[in-house]
This record gives sequence, structure tokens and C-alpha cells, in this order.
Amino acid sequence: MATLTPAADGWAVGGTPIRRTPELERVLAIPRRNYADSEGEHLAREMTAAIKLDWGQQSLRPVQAIALYDIGMGVETGTAQGLFCTARVGAGKTLISLLAPYVVEAQRPIVFVPAKLIHKTVRDAEALRKHWPIPGNICIESYEKLGTLKSAMLLDAYRPDLIICDEVHKLKNPKAARTRRMKRYMEQNPGTRFIGLSGTITKRSLMDYAHILEWTHGMGRPLPNSQAELEEWCLALDEKVPVFARKKAGAMALFCNTEELGLLNTADEMRAVRQGYQRRLVETAGVIHTKEAFVGASIQIASLDITPDIQILSCFQMLRHDWCRPDGADLANPVEIYRHARQLSLGFYYRWNPTPPPEWIEARRVWNKFVRTTLSNNQLNLDSELPVTNAVDRGVIDGQDFLAAWREIRPTFEPRTECVWITDAVVKQIGKWVQSNKGIVWVEHVELGRKIEDTLDIPYYGRSGKDRKGNFIDDHPPGTPFAASIHSNNEGRNLQAWSKNLITSVMPNGLQWEQLVGRTHRDGQEADEVTFDVMIGCCEHVKAWDQSIRDAEYSQASLGQVQKILYADVDMPLMRDLEHVMEDGVCADCRMHSNDFGGKQLKWFG
Repeated sequence: MATLTPAADGWAVGGTPIRRTPELERVLAIPRRNYADSEGEHLAREMTAAIKLDWGQQSLRPVQAIALYDIGMGVETGTAQGLFCTARVGAGKTLISLLAPYVVEAQRPIVFVPAKLIHKTVRDAEALRKHWPIPGNICIESYEKLGTLKSAMLLDAYRPDLIICDEVHKLKNPKAARTRRMKRYMEQNPGTRFIGLSGTITKRSLMDYAHILEWTHGMGRPLPNSQAELEEWCLALDEKVPVFARKKAGAMALFCNTEELGLLNTADEMRAVRQGYQRRLVETAGVIHTKEAFVGASIQIASLDITPDIQILSCFQMLRHDWCRPDGADLANPVEIYRHARQLSLGFYYRWNPTPPPEWIEARRVWNKFVRTTLSNNQLNLDSELPVTNAVDRGVIDGQDFLAAWREIRPTFEPRTECVWITDAVVKQIGKWVQSNKGIVWVEHVELGRKIEDTLDIPYYGRSGKDRKGNFIDDHPPGTPFAASIHSNNEGRNLQAWSKNLITSVMPNGLQWEQLVGRTHRDGQEADEVTFDVMIGCCEHVKAWDQSIRDAEYSQASLGQVQKILYADVDMPLMRDLEHVMEDGVCADCRMHSNDFGGKQLKWFG
């Protein structure tokens, strides 16, 4: 191992190190606070007595008490504009969001939640008012509404003095219209307090939340305020950084303790630096994370052996060897291959019927690329396709040729998507699982949810958490099975009455896994074990699980919150288990069912 030598620009060991700069010194100098467990419990008792209604029967958890205390101290001392809360899924963030307006005596508080959770949030507020002084002046809106052009002036019209964003990762994309509008309002109204809460604040990068920390902590955030320097930190800490671009720890070694310093210039350097940075982040006033142990129930995640189906195997041979769908249509790029593989593994595929003319597809592709490029130009301050169109029409942007070509051909074809079922063999196997487990079937695709509902006679809760009859998932009878859309129900739902889950499509990132597992593995779960059986239908599912593990390792090391899939007892295949199957150009999907991976027979991968 090379010797670490202090230098003017930090610990300059191999590669390109992070520099020691005034911004790094500023972050190092931010006062730290770190509550011991006993202090958190004492504060919870004190804050409960001070806040709850005389007849209230509930008590604050330590993390809730610390959050509300930090908000109050931020008001009193001016040390922070708001709160950046990364407490784990199920830690009680809803109560924090509803009590914060009371603590800061906000006159015009607004709470943003995903549209699918508005009904739940309103119901939660009514239930919590029996125990806590939840103000009656809280406006509850959806991120989706904030993102529409019709509601572009929503914030300016309401002029909130406190903005609370539950599931604030909905604002992690700086290019999204809703994020741009929030950013613009916060810049124009710097006195507005901002509270961001999410158990899954980041996917793979500091950039997911750097702007949110700016809203909560202003120029005192524990990250560089220089964009160039922030990007350098990303190259040292982020997940999925190209090897040739990865930076060495350099001056970030100053965040590390003695044990972590011993790991620098080894294969564990990145983990050590992430842990050092994580400690600096979570020990900042106004930054909240959870230290307490998980709920008592253990977690088991295991691949599910499923019976091979010859029709699906035949379709996968066409997909892998000829890059075409079962109907013979050619697929143009790896994105289409990825999407269709995940569909075929379940026995169906989507297609446009009829197929658009090639010239229509090309004009649409060119215009969409122009819009994406334009939106990436932050100086233009545009946040969606319609403002780009208007800017082109006014001559502000030079894109008339692209727009004219798309406008001319667009009316000539109206896309219609249809689902084509190859076989219902997988649905029948899902039925066997439902009979034995009486649990939740999680689905990625709407058509699969509807097929399960029609074939197995159990409800499917899709958009906004409702079934076809308008019933809410929150009211489903405990102990009875149902199917649920991953997209519509993997955030905010309390499904602790169930402990058995079947996942029909592997989620492609750690953020989605953390949210979904937290629906049933949460405080109040009475089962000893919460299980997740996972249907592995193609190589893409294995790759998705691989990436999810790496995402979870990044989040756990950089934020200090234990990730559920790393805490779980896992029996899932990884890509390294499949490498020998892909030798000599042989398709893994066609041979995987006959090979033994890690002592477990994975009988069907497509």
C-alpha cells in the first residue's frame, strides 16, 4: 500500500485527488451535532409533553422529536432554513410534515405529495388531529399538479411561507418542470422555509439532492456551493462513475476517521470516503436520519422457481438472435430490447397497431431530441415541451424546421397501443402462489394486473391506488390477496397487515426496492418474517438486481441509513453467476434453465 502523505491539496495518492479548497474547509467547519440514543429518547418525551393535545394518546419517536426540534431551533437561531430528512421508510415522516407548520407558526404552509397519496394524506391528517395540534390551514397539493403548465403559477399565487415536500425525491431531477418551478420560487423567495422528507432521497448521485440541500440550508449546506467542485465530489462518491473518470479521495480524507484512513488507496477506498462524508452530512443541524434498529421482523428475498414455457422460450430466441418481436417487427435499439424482454418474460408484449410509418417515427424522434436538448439548457428557463414549442414559434429558439416537420406529419397517424398475449402460463403460476400465500402480487405492467384480476378473481389496485370499482388499497381486507401496481403503490402506503409478497418484475434501482419493501416491512409489522418471492424471467432482471445492490451500497455508505435489501436474507442470482452461460455467444435465456447457479436450480429465465 502506498504511504499517505499530507499535501497542500489534500492526500495526494495516485490518480487525480479531490483538492483541498476554501469550500471544503467551509464544509468541514460546519458545527456538528450527534444525539446519543438516550438523548433522543429524552427529547422525544420532552417534545411529546410540549406538543401533544391534553387528550392525545400518541408519543413522538426520537427521530420525529429531533426533526421538530431542529426545525424550531432553525427558526429561533436562523442556522437553517428548514429540514432535510432522510429517515428510513416507515419512520413516521408524515407526522413530521403535518406538525412542522405548528412548530414554525406558518401562515401559508403547503404540503406536496404524489397525487396517488393525496387521499391517504388527508385521511392521515384527520386521524392525527385526535392526538396532535395539526393546523387547519395546510394546503395539500400534488407534484403532478405542480408540473402542469396550467398550474405553473401555483406557488406564486399561493405564496407559501413554508413548503413541505413528502417523498421529496420526486424533485430530484433538475430538468423536470416541477423541479424547475420549485427552484425558481425558492430563488425568488429566499425567506421561504423548505422541508424535504424521503426515505429514498438518492438513487446514485449527490446531484439527486444537492439542490434540495440548498433549499433547506442555503449557502450553509454541507456540500460545495461551487458547481464545478460539486461535480468533482460526485466523481469521488457517486455510483456508476466511469473508471477513467473516478477521482481519488484526496482532501476528502479529512472526513475520515482512523479506521477509514487505513482503507484509502485500497479496493475499499470509495466505501471509506462515502462513510466519512456520510458522517459529515448527518451530523449537520437540520439533517435528519434514522439510527434506530429495524422493526423486529426479518426480511427474506428469494428468486422463485417457475416452470419453463416453450412459447416464451421461442419468443426469446427471436428477440436475442434476430432483434425482433414475436410478430416479426424489428427492434431498433437496446432500450427496446430491454423493455420487450421484461414483457415477454411474463407472456405478453405491447405493440402499436397499426405500426406508424417510418417517416412519422423519424420526425417524432428528431423533434423529441430537440426538445430534450433545449430543456437541458438551464439559461433558457424552460421546463416542458409546450414552452419550447412556444419559444420556437416566437423565434426565440431556432428550431422551426424540426417543429414544422413534426407538425406536418403528426396528424397523419394516431398511435394506438395494444397488448398481445402469447400465453397465460405465468399468470397460472402466479395463481398457485396466491393460493398458497394469500399475499400481495406486485406488478410493473397494467395489462398483467388486469389479467390477474380477471383470471384469479382478486382486485388489482392501479392508478391512484384504486381498483376498478373505485375502492382504495388502504381499505382492502387484511389477510386476503390482491395485485398492486408498483408504480402507483410503492410509496406512502402502509400495508403492514401483509407479510408475503410476490414481485413479478425486478425493479431496476435500489430506490424502488427500498420503497416497495417498506410497504410491508415497517413499524407495526407483527409477523416474524416478511418475504419477497421474486420471479426472474430474463437476463435483464438479473442485471436490474445487480444494479440495485450497488445502488443500496452507495445509499447506505453515503447517507448512513441501512438499506433493507442489504439487511435482508437474500437468495438471488447475480450477473457473475451467469457469465459462463454467455460464453461462445450462446444466449443466456436459452440455456440458463439447464445450469446450476450457486447451488440453486434457476429453471427458467425466458
